[in-house]
Amino acid sequence: MECQEVGWATFAKTHPGKVRKVNEDSILALPEEGLWVVADGMGGHTAGDVASQMLVHKLEKMPKALDDISELLDQIEGMIMQVHREILQRSKNEFGGKVMGCTVVLLLVRGPVGICMWAGDSRLYRFRVGQLEQMSSDHSQVNEMVEKGLLKPEEARHHPRSNVITRAVGAMPRLFLDLTIMEVQQGDLFLLCSDGLYGEVEDHEIEASLNKIESLEACTDELMAMVLSRGAKDNLSTVITQAPRKLM
Repeated sequence: MECQEVGWATFAKTHPGKVRKVNEDSILALPEEGLWVVADGMGGHTAGDVASQMLVHKLEKMPKALDDISELLDQIEGMIMQVHREILQRSKNEFGGKVMGCTVVLLLVRGPVGICMWAGDSRLYRFRVGQLEQMSSDHSQVNEMVEKGLLKPEEARHHPRSNVITRAVGAMPRLFLDLTIMEVQQGDLFLLCSDGLYGEVEDHEIEASLNKIESLEACTDELMAMVLSRGAKDNLSTVITQAPRKLM
């Protein structure tokens, strides 16, 4: 999926990987609205693909005419919370209370202001002046251990509980969303992805790929090829978007 509107160049792609039969990831790219989303259905649970699709379909209906960023954020948060409740109810009614849910990471941009909102371990990266920076912080058991000094970052990647997340839409009774606000500069590049990507590709490899970028599509294809060559044990999704030279 490739599009370029209002100066924002965007390329988005999702792949089931080489092991899983169902792609539980869902993606959304609305550059004309300044909204990009990756939702990762919880693998090994019930109908994770349904949960991620429910969320993306809801966010696709974001109010188009609302310019006030605070009101828009309230609307988006309300939509995510509504889907959270709907998933819980659907789990109870259709799946005997079995867990179904999804992570979410989204980027909302209005002029020079960017906002990242997330729950779970899908990530947002920013690439600026040749350097990659993770803008979200994983809601996972191992990341909490790292933050508490109980685990070194290099140990976290291959920890046996690296896939255990502590927040997800629909997967637990209460949902808390994190949010960070950032300045958007001309030419900034943002990468949203599920853990199927960064679980196989190191941050320095992502940075190297972005540094030799020929196009957003070529960069996406290179990153996905790396994951597929390493077995692609999970679904993988990337949404890459780049700010225009002039921010309105």
